[in-house]
Amino acid sequence: MDAEEYPTIFIFKSEKPKRARLTAERHGIKFWYSDYQKLLERSDIDVAVVATPHPTHAEIAINAIEAGKHVIIQKPHIKLPSDSLKSFRYF
Repeated sequence: MDAEEYPTIFIFKSEKPKRARLTAERHGIKFWYSDYQKLLERSDIDVAVVATPHPTHAEIAINAIEAGKHVIIQKPHIKLPSDSLKSFRYF
């Protein structure tokens, strides 16, 4: 597979705007956000990788799925067993 056939990371999100900007600049990422909801509004995004603190995984993943995105979660998707009931229909 040639390099141009691989997906490109062109959007980055961080809670800290300065960190998001610096990381994007360092890695040549075109777009960056500090609000993940804005990122999910983009129609050119197919996949959301959730790599946030684990207590936020379920909410972000559910919002991404509801926005029509595929979701990859790096860590456990729930904080409490009761959270699994909220997200069960999505996973």
